[in-house]
Amino acid sequence: MKSKGLIFTGMGFELVGVVLAGLYIGQKIDEIYGWGGLGVAGMIFLATGGWIYHLIILLKRFMDDQQQKGPQ
Repeated sequence: MKSKGLIFTGMGFELVGVVLAGLYIGQKIDEIYGWGGLGVAGMIFLATGGWIYHLIILLKRFMDDQQQKGPQ
C-alpha cells in the first residue's frame, strides 16, 4: 500500500456513491410500495452500514500490513 492517501480519498468518493445509490434505490422502493420516505431512510442506513463494515475490514488489513513491516 504505497499510496495510502489515495486509498482514503477513494473511500470518501465511495461513500458518496454508496449514499447516492441508496437514495436512488430507496426512492424507487418508495414509489413502488408507497412507504413515504421509509425506503430512502432504510436504504441509506443499510448502504452506510455496509460501507462502515467495508471500512473496518480495510483498516484491519491496513493495520496488519503496518505490523508486518514493523516500526519505521
